[in-house]
Amino acid sequence: MLALAGHINIFGRAPVDLSPSASTARQTPAGPESRATAAALPIEDYDRLNVETVGRRLVGLRAEELERLRDYEAENKNRRRLMARIERRIKAARRATTLVASTETNRS
Repeated sequence: MLALAGHINIFGRAPVDLSPSASTARQTPAGPESRATAAALPIEDYDRLNVETVGRRLVGLRAEELERLRDYEAENKNRRRLMARIERRIKAARRATTLVASTETNRS
């Protein structure tokens, strides 16, 4: 399928760059600075996990931890499905924090 930059294809998605340079960039292992950041993530061996496994491990993380994961994912593999899942968990974690704070305020 011919894809033009900045256009949407018939499936409602932005075209994917399939050039060799784009493919190489996606497969390039994380550099030393990324590995150092990965060690500080709240999910052990994050870089080795697939989307489903990471998704299961998002439950119970605080919004701040989820934000770190989101930022790391965006700078590295940038997997769309996982990014969306992390965003949903961040919103849920923030709602839960707000609810707990509101409940505690009402008890006082």
